[in-house]
Amino acid sequence: MKAKQSKERRRVPAQYTAADREQLIQEHARSGLTKKAFCAKRGINLTTFHGWFKRRNKSGPARFAEVKLPVGMAAPIEIELPKGICIRIRDAARLRDVVEFIREVAGC
Repeated sequence: MKAKQSKERRRVPAQYTAADREQLIQEHARSGLTKKAFCAKRGINLTTFHGWFKRRNKSGPARFAEVKLPVGMAAPIEIELPKGICIRIRDAARLRDVVEFIREVAGC
């Protein structure tokens, strides 16, 4: 026996772009509503909404970490100036002196 099919059409889940998801997350933050209330009001599946937060927090903004090189492995610093002038600094402690000199010469 065939399963009784409903005459109503099944609801097709909406496809949200990353920008749409981010906008909805920000709207939720400004709304003062719980996630459950916000999702009910907007017709969004609560589990889906929780997933957006989870993925968003994992990727998050780019983070940087200071990397200290061993003394013998210091990479030279290169400063490229107009007219093809390139200054290479092998001792990072001297960088401040070089920058101050360039400012004096350039009148900055």
